[in-house]
Amino acid sequence: MAVFEPAGSYDYVVHCAANAHPSAYAKETVEMAWGIAYGAREILEALRRLRGSGRLLPISSSEVYGTRSGTELYGEGDYAYVDVTSPRSCYPSARRPAETLYAAYSTEYGVDVVMVRPSHVYGPQVTPADTRAHASFAREAAAGRDIVMKSEGNQLRSYTYSLDCATALLAVLLRGEMGQAYNISNPGPVVTVRQLAEALAVAGGVSVRFELPTQGERAAYNPMTCFALDSSKLEALGLKGAHRLARTAETPVGAAGLECGYCSCGAGASSIIQHNQIMDQEGREGKDSSRLKRTRGTPGSSQGERHPSRGKRDSKKPLPSSRRRAFQKSDLLVYRGGGKKVKYL
Repeated sequence: MAVFEPAGSYDYVVHCAANAHPSAYAKETVEMAWGIAYGAREILEALRRLRGSGRLLPISSSEVYGTRSGTELYGEGDYAYVDVTSPRSCYPSARRPAETLYAAYSTEYGVDVVMVRPSHVYGPQVTPADTRAHASFAREAAAGRDIVMKSEGNQLRSYTYSLDCATALLAVLLRGEMGQAYNISNPGPVVTVRQLAEALAVAGGVSVRFELPTQGERAAYNPMTCFALDSSKLEALGLKGAHRLARTAETPVGAAGLECGYCSCGAGASSIIQHNQIMDQEGREGKDSSRLKRTRGTPGSSQGERHPSRGKRDSKKPLPSSRRRAFQKSDLLVYRGGGKKVKYL
């Protein structure tokens, strides 16, 4: 019985299926490799039989690029070393031939395929089973627990907000060139895993601790030192990410109550993300007002003014630790409640 068999014609097929999380890389290496490679073949064969009814968009991974030295952004043609004898390579080593199959079916059989390689995607609705670093860090911070790191956290990564990723998928579906691959990555800050942990810790009012990893955890580690992607090819389609990394209002940290209460914007914002959208819009319109300067420059201090979503607060009383938050300025700029600047990343 076929794994995938569309009923009649189709317009678009978005193939997202893959068990892509660290615990599976260590415990289900065979299933991981076969699932990706065989799944690609099954979908391609089914669509080939329908002979050009629509477009296929498989979601691949930045891990296809492999490991190299340096911190340069990966473009779509920048391939490096993958240790094919390492069980951890089950994921990138399966992604590479799957992409080759997509390109081959496009050339030989005319199957309309465009591929995407997202950077690390974050945002709301992360499941408890997600063991990726940014997801587990956010859950711990939201629950008021210290963030535990099992490595030095020196990997460089670019991140993409989930809504920006969804928008990019639509853009590639509608405008992407047949047979091509596109990176999905916001052009915002590239940070290390440790810097991300520190930013989330400040947002949640917790600390970062370091522990030695278990053998199983170590087996799941990716050897790549840089995951930062060049998004210029995607931007050429007319798309650019709108959400920056430090906007925490709709992440699991934001779900714990990190709403907009530090500013005096008077703009009716009920969350950090709404506040940032209003302030960024004013910046694009050239409104360099004192209100914009004040809210950008003094997070955590409302100077006794009334925020639209709250009553008056005493400007002499510092914000409690539960209301510490991260704030986006020109880059990933981290603040602690009360207006004290902690760190510039």
